[in-house]
Amino acid sequence: MLGSLASALSYFFVNIQNGWPDMPLASGNNPVYFRATTMALAAIVFSQIGAVFNCRTEKQSAFQVGLFKNKQVNLGILIEIILIFALVYLPPLQSVFHTAPLLLSDWLLLCIWPPLVLLLEEGRKFWLRNKERAGN
Repeated sequence: MLGSLASALSYFFVNIQNGWPDMPLASGNNPVYFRATTMALAAIVFSQIGAVFNCRTEKQSAFQVGLFKNKQVNLGILIEIILIFALVYLPPLQSVFHTAPLLLSDWLLLCIWPPLVLLLEEGRKFWLRNKERAGN
């Protein structure tokens, strides 16, 4: 759910930068549309980075388990980032996947999603642990 929200907000972020709501949402063969949909895709990828740290435990804090202890997860995240950069910046992949280069401001927004997803999920786990303790 958080990935979907991040994706939608990232899509609208690009449209807002380009005059929406005073102008219609970008569509069709428009560079703004390609950048907005690229942002939506990248936001899903970046949200999953935050989610992967939390999915290793159901209730225990990801910080207690250790965020960067699993080398396979770290390698997977690195590959995921390399792949999204390739989709965004390599012209042959841009033409196949209809992606567009992102701006620095886009990347800054994308970098917000992993820690935000991580912290929101940590809050949910904290609530579950306290609820469980109160019930016992």
